[in-house]
Amino acid sequence: MSLKKLSKKLTIKNPLGIHLVPATKIATIAKNAENKVWLIKNNVQVDASKVLDILALICEQHTEISIKIEHYSDSKILYKLIELIENGFGELDVPSKGDTKRN
Repeated sequence: MSLKKLSKKLTIKNPLGIHLVPATKIATIAKNAENKVWLIKNNVQVDASKVLDILALICEQHTEISIKIEHYSDSKILYKLIELIENGFGELDVPSKGDTKRN
């Protein structure tokens, strides 16, 4: 597998960005990897298995991040993380921060 396939650039879609719940979901998946999994924003790389490190990146909606794995044996982990992020962590129906509409 080429180096390019060991990483993927994504855009955060959910209105609330990466807060505690999405960070926990990312870390839970990343902890199953045999090798390190990294989240990268603006050249800052953090351990994707550590919730506080993920939160420190401050990833709001529309933020571009990359996920990087160190070995192709963790490809399934990479694909799970891609799916999680592309699906907005299951939060795409959550109102955005500035949305004042109430049901």
